Amino acid sequence: MEVSQVAVKKTTEIQEVVTTTEDWNSWSKHILTELNRLNVSIENLSKQSTKLQVEIARLKVQAGVWGLAGGAIPVAIAIVVVLLRSM
Repeated sequence: MEVSQVAVKKTTEIQEVVTTTEDWNSWSKHILTELNRLNVSIENLSKQSTKLQVEIARLKVQAGVWGLAGGAIPVAIAIVVVLLRSM
């Protein structure tokens, strides 16, 4: 090979390395941006999940209270009927 051909080959190799490095820098910035965006999304989902768990617990308590009231009404009526019959 002639000196000029070697110089051209070396220049091409250096340009490929620089291009690869620039591409990687670009991709690494993109990846970090996406990771940050996904992290924010996961944090928001976690907060929403916690709120839903609290709401479900509240509804379970409320359903229990209504169930108690619904069961107490027939019992109260039965007690009144028994008391009225015994008079």
